[in-house]
Amino acid sequence: MKMRFALLLVLAFIFAVSTCSLGYSEDKPSKDTLLGENVEATYLSEPGSPFDLIITDVAGDGNESKGVLRLFTADNFTWEFDFYFEDGGSGRWGIEASDRVEKVVIYLESGAVSVDHEGKLTKEVRTTMPPVKATPPFPAGSFSASTLMNIAGNTIRGRIYLKDHIYRYDVIPEEEKTITVESQTKGQAVNVNVETTFEVKNISIVVDRRSQKAFMIDQDEKTYLEVPVFHLTNPQDFKASYLFSPLYFYNPVEAHYAMSLVYDVVESGEEDVEGLLCEKKELQAGNFLVQKAWISREYGIPVKLINYVQGETQMVFEVKDIEEVSLDASIFEIPEGYRPMKGE
Repeated sequence: MKMRFALLLVLAFIFAVSTCSLGYSEDKPSKDTLLGENVEATYLSEPGSPFDLIITDVAGDGNESKGVLRLFTADNFTWEFDFYFEDGGSGRWGIEASDRVEKVVIYLESGAVSVDHEGKLTKEVRTTMPPVKATPPFPAGSFSASTLMNIAGNTIRGRIYLKDHIYRYDVIPEEEKTITVESQTKGQAVNVNVETTFEVKNISIVVDRRSQKAFMIDQDEKTYLEVPVFHLTNPQDFKASYLFSPLYFYNPVEAHYAMSLVYDVVESGEEDVEGLLCEKKELQAGNFLVQKAWISREYGIPVKLINYVQGETQMVFEVKDIEEVSLDASIFEIPEGYRPMKGE
C-alpha cells in the first residue's frame, strides 16, 4: 500500500469495529464534509478497486481537526491511522487494487474536514459512536497470589495482591533482560511486521479502579510514575494504539480490560481454573482469535489469559496459589523515600 501524507501515523493492533447500517445513497459524490464532534462516516468500496483518499482540514480560524482513519480489507485485516491537521493541512492515501479494501471508516473527534474519494466510494454517516462497552465491575475479595507469565518463550514470575477495588501486580524477574516480541500479519499482498521490545525489570503496578489512578513503581531505582488509565477515564475514545502504554504493556490483567474495548467479546461458557469457577471469554478481530480469558466469578479478575498472533500462542498468563489474607492498605502506597521518575 502506498501512503503519502503529512501527519502523525500510528499503526495499531489489527482489530474489527462494528458499525450500524443506515442505508446507502445511490449516487456517489466525489467529496464530503464532516464537521463537529464524534462524527463518523463509513464508506464502502468494491474489493480490488483502486482509489485515492484525501482528508483536508477546513476548520479555519486556527482551529484543528483530529480523528482516526480505519481501512478494512476483504481479508479481515485492518489498518488504523490517527490524523491531526491544522491550517488547511491534509493527508493522502493511495489504495491499490491488491490491498482489497472494502470499507473505510473516518471518525472525526473534533474540527471539520473535507473527504475526497474520487466518487469511488458509497457513503453512509452516523453522528454518534456505538455504545461504549460496559466497564467491568470492581474486583472483590482480599488475597495474595503468585503469577506466571510465558511470553515469546520467556518465563516471568510475579505476585498479585488484591483488596476489592485496588490491586498491585509485581513483576519479579530472575534477572533483568530485554524481550523482543515479533509477529507478522499477512494479507493477500500486504505484510505488516510488528516488533516490540521491552525491558523486564523489578517493577510494581498499582491500579485503583475506584479513583481511576495507576502507578508504576521501579523497586530497584526507587522511583515511581503515574500512568494514564485510558480505558477507565475515557473509554469512548479508547484506541488500540493506547495498548502500548506501560500500564497495559506490563500488566496483562489491566490489558485484558482495555482489549475488551477494542475487540469483539464472545462469551464461551464456564470452566474451572485452579479450583475457581470462571467465565470464559474470547476476544476476536474479525475471524481472528486474539485472546482467551478466564474471569473468576468469585474475585472478578482474570486468572488465566492466552494471547494469540495469527493463530499461534504468544503469551500465557496465570494466577496461581491464591491465599485469602487481610492486606494492609500500605501495600498499595508508594513507599516512603521513592521519587518521581526523571523526565516524566
